[in-house]
Amino acid sequence: MPGRPASRCSRNTFSAGEAKALAQAAVAHLFTADQTAAQTTATRAAEIIDAASDATLLANLEATHQLGMTEGMLGRLADAERHLARGAALSRRTGQTYMQREILSTLANTQLRSGNLRRALVTLDETARHVEGLGGPAAQAIIAMVRAEILFWLNSPSDLQEVLALAEHAETLASTSPFAWAVSVRCFHAEFVLLTGDAPRARWLLTDAAGGPELPRLTTWRKPRWCDTLAQAALAEGDHVSAEHWARLAEVSYGQLPSTGRRGFPLRARMRAHALNGDTDRAVKCAHDAIADFSASGQRIETCRTLLAAADVFRAAGRTDDMDGLLGRAADLAQQCDSARLAAEVGDRRSRVSTLPGSAGADDALAVLTGREREIAGLVSTGLTNQEIAATLFLSVRTVESHLARIYRKLDVPNRASLTRTMLNGGRPDEPLGC
Repeated sequence: MPGRPASRCSRNTFSAGEAKALAQAAVAHLFTADQTAAQTTATRAAEIIDAASDATLLANLEATHQLGMTEGMLGRLADAERHLARGAALSRRTGQTYMQREILSTLANTQLRSGNLRRALVTLDETARHVEGLGGPAAQAIIAMVRAEILFWLNSPSDLQEVLALAEHAETLASTSPFAWAVSVRCFHAEFVLLTGDAPRARWLLTDAAGGPELPRLTTWRKPRWCDTLAQAALAEGDHVSAEHWARLAEVSYGQLPSTGRRGFPLRARMRAHALNGDTDRAVKCAHDAIADFSASGQRIETCRTLLAAADVFRAAGRTDDMDGLLGRAADLAQQCDSARLAAEVGDRRSRVSTLPGSAGADDALAVLTGREREIAGLVSTGLTNQEIAATLFLSVRTVESHLARIYRKLDVPNRASLTRTMLNGGRPDEPLGC
């Protein structure tokens, strides 16, 4: 009847429905480059969800899922995790499982991005139980790849067997599919190959998955992230041209996106290109901007990775005194994430600085070398081959050979034996052995 008030049930349903609509509207604002409206609208949706009773949300669990996804896109990871966790708990408690897989999958990914690795693993285990026997290759591949990524960061560098097996399994499931999920899984597989030291193969795998050097199979949204990975591979190989290409493509792709707080990846790609060109100051400026962006959105693992990459830039330039603050902050983040791998990487960089020839007052003769060149010269003096040095520093053999040729010219030595004697003499020129 006209004027009759709505029932409490219908008001509750409308309230949750309004929150879902607002969360969807926030995404629309995001993709029309209106960041302010997107944030304001998402905040209003969150206020409705936070004020709603459990009974209200049970009538529309899609609202909590939509809000969690929207907040993740906006870089509000802590809020996203809180809302998704509430939705998962409600679904779990009442046996309403129709949205549970979607909520849990999004929650696990959010926890991974936040660096809450152990919680992410527990959530993913629950997700896997929901798809066991029911999920197709897409669900199985995505779960396997997310699990591999969680375990990669959670475990120590020596514990790779399960990670690599999961990544290979996911890649096998994705290898014949043309769909976006398969492209994404194959890109992640390529990144694992890079992080385990095979930059040339990683670069080929990633560009093959993405359809070529312009990455046409990737959405504009995803390109900056994978351009950064390719720039990292180019840096490892000493490929100036490719590093510049990937940094530029990351920047162009980012420029086509709304203001989403995803600027960290193009900044980090540009950092790598500057570093390869020896422009330390500009590389560090990009690194600091990327760190600020990742940190603001709560992406602790990416923040830590960027701190470590910036420390590498300083080390390569011989500015070891500038590394302490970066590595200290990286160590704190590694501890927050409970990441044995990140902690080990911090320790590795600290140990390299302590053993770097010239790190505690190099002789003038060695001052002509860059940090990377001194590092390679020091490793040569320990008897390592070029192949072993390449494996230690995650470089290609060709890059090591190029560095070594420059070291010979700068120190005016003809071969490895003379270089070794020069290093053992504390940087003084090689002299004939006396009686």
